Amino acid sequence: MKTISVCMIVKDEEHCIERILRQAKKFADEIIIVDTYSEDKTPEIALKYTNRVYKTEFQDFSQARNYSLSLAESDYVMWLDADDVLPDESVEKLIALKNSLGAQDMIMLPYETAFDEDGNPTFRYFRERIFRNRAGYVFEGAVHEAVAPRGEIEYLDIPIRHQKEAVRNPFRNLGIYQKLIADGAELCPREKFYYACELYYNRMYDEALAVFNVFLKGGGMTANVVQALLNSSDIYIMKGMFEEGFAAAAKALYYVMPTPAVCCQLGYCLQKAGKYGLSTYYYGMALTVKETDPLAFRNTDFDAYVPYIEMGLNSYYDGDVDKAIEYTLKAKEIRPNSALAESNLAYYFEEKAKTEKIEG
Repeated sequence: MKTISVCMIVKDEEHCIERILRQAKKFADEIIIVDTYSEDKTPEIALKYTNRVYKTEFQDFSQARNYSLSLAESDYVMWLDADDVLPDESVEKLIALKNSLGAQDMIMLPYETAFDEDGNPTFRYFRERIFRNRAGYVFEGAVHEAVAPRGEIEYLDIPIRHQKEAVRNPFRNLGIYQKLIADGAELCPREKFYYACELYYNRMYDEALAVFNVFLKGGGMTANVVQALLNSSDIYIMKGMFEEGFAAAAKALYYVMPTPAVCCQLGYCLQKAGKYGLSTYYYGMALTVKETDPLAFRNTDFDAYVPYIEMGLNSYYDGDVDKAIEYTLKAKEIRPNSALAESNLAYYFEEKAKTEKIEG
């Protein structure tokens, strides 16, 4: 049986760290905690689960992650964040996984980072989660750090959930990138992508669009290129530049087969432009295609829930309230407690009642 070291970097996580440590203790052969000088009781809580607690000054995320890896002594290392959560079945699968480790250099596991009103995951993507110790794997990137996939890679359905319990400074990551640039650093393509995303998240749309355009000229991994185009499309739509928004989303089809995310973005652009029939066509296409790239960012709402919601809206705009109700009921079947589906249905039924009253 192979051994696993769980490596974590933490700061001021007393509100959540015990939850993940309690779970990690069930399968980890050792737990390495690198604390970047917490001002709360995080180190004391960690010491209840491991005596391998270290302190280091925070320089950037890769530096801290790599320091934690350097302390690991097991056959494999696994990284976790303090606000990660493992579903019970994932814990059981990780315990069983240790019996089959050996040929793999790296294990990719799904990371679930957004959830609906019932706690079901709606956004997921694969991350390099477990990899062979002392085999030259290192984290790269000051922010959104990652280990480049290589070697014998296996994708497993053992989801890890990222459930934030505290509100973080939304400008933290953006500030790190801005400092890097001010210090003269040359961002690699991946860093340009995430820098543009941070600008986008913080509603600095003109700046984000400029950086996305620079990134797209230099290339990058396909999943990032596609997402950059979809985010750019979103910015153009917000600026009322619908043709440019459609063109940006359509350009994604140069890199990938149609996916639910791309089709929904095309439908959204056409809807905002008032082309409701065409919009419904692309939302309908989203129901028939699948995301096949395991490294893609996947919003599962695009598979059916969003198309049905938006097809309902298009039908209402086109004057077909019955069709609007039909589509929205399908969305409600997928997410029974969706507040949006409930409010849309209430409105459509109210409009239908008004029409029937007038006709009567």
